[in-house]
Amino acid sequence: MKSAVKISSQAESDLWRNMCWWAEHHSVAEALDWESVIRQQVSQVGFAPESYGLSMENNGFPFVIRDAPVGKGRRGSYRAVFTVQENSVIILRVVCAVEPRLSQNDIHFL
Repeated sequence: MKSAVKISSQAESDLWRNMCWWAEHHSVAEALDWESVIRQQVSQVGFAPESYGLSMENNGFPFVIRDAPVGKGRRGSYRAVFTVQENSVIILRVVCAVEPRLSQNDIHFL
């Protein structure tokens, strides 16, 4: 059974910021395609959220956070950082894989 996938306001902001970067460094068409791909990949996390690995930051949080690699390439150059609450997957952030580690101050969904 698929869990509902909810995207936090911070993750929405991340999507917008990253999409703007794509538009500036590539093209508007590629930015829109990037967003579409990411949203599709994020929606798939609900099928088996526990199959994704723990985030490198997991030990610094009072709840479990996991990473889903996402992106247009084969390896996914971004990561959708998420947690599971009851029957919902909450996408907390969508960050480039090379961005610095997240801290509790970087996630404000609770």
